[in-house]
Amino acid sequence: MTEFSSLHGFLEFQRNVRWKRRYVHNDETQQFLTDVLETSASRLKVLRKGSILFRAQRGFTWTTESHGEENEFDVETAYGEDRMVPKAEFAGDGRANPNKIPALYLATNENTAMAEVRPWIGSRISLSQFKVMRDCRIVDCTLDQKRSWSFEIIDWKTGLRAEEPSAADKEAGVWGDIAHAFSEPVSSDEPSSDYIPTQVLAEAFRSRGYDGIMYKSLLDERGMNIALFDVAAAEPINFCLYQTRRISFDFDQIENRRFVTKYYPQLLRSAGKRDTSDD
Repeated sequence: MTEFSSLHGFLEFQRNVRWKRRYVHNDETQQFLTDVLETSASRLKVLRKGSILFRAQRGFTWTTESHGEENEFDVETAYGEDRMVPKAEFAGDGRANPNKIPALYLATNENTAMAEVRPWIGSRISLSQFKVMRDCRIVDCTLDQKRSWSFEIIDWKTGLRAEEPSAADKEAGVWGDIAHAFSEPVSSDEPSSDYIPTQVLAEAFRSRGYDGIMYKSLLDERGMNIALFDVAAAEPINFCLYQTRRISFDFDQIENRRFVTKYYPQLLRSAGKRDTSDD
């Protein structure tokens, strides 16, 4: 049975490829990738020929409609195949592809596809249905939900690890971190190096002969995302234009509020009282 050397193997791999060796891997990274590929077999899923998926792009084009010789006007229209199918010359860095090597990013429903392009209220979104043209073997990164830290067994008296996680827990933790890395949104103003770890993994999956990756959407929980390495593996069958009507956010506070004390004199007074009572 393949066993990862560390529960936090993905985090160590991430540091290596981002900050140490990116293209010629050291032994630690090579071993990690070997272990990932060996354990990926139990996470394979077949995306069947004929399956329908969705792809969205922000924006639209114009077409001219005519009602009589003197009654022509331009109307907003969804992008066609020339924009909805990615081309190498326009492909930027993505979570499953490096610059100029395109992947086809799809979703299992319309809402997820449109949420992934992060529209603003009133913006237009071109949406296409894509038909999968052949059976595709994809790595299902939605199966592992728990991050590596959740498998840590800590002695709370000493703060040290109480025991070594089992091989099964290491595998689940590593794959949970991989799943999170593929799902985590990266904004356009963040460095493209944030994509490097998942790009390296995608390249490893592709070298094994897999056709793509499925991962959760953190922008819309109603569907899943799928990245196909071969952009010809699915073809658009229709095009439609949408408008963003409403965007909803929900927030949880995860730390106590910290104060700039000079703006809260009562905090300074209470701190002074505590100091006096301690003397």
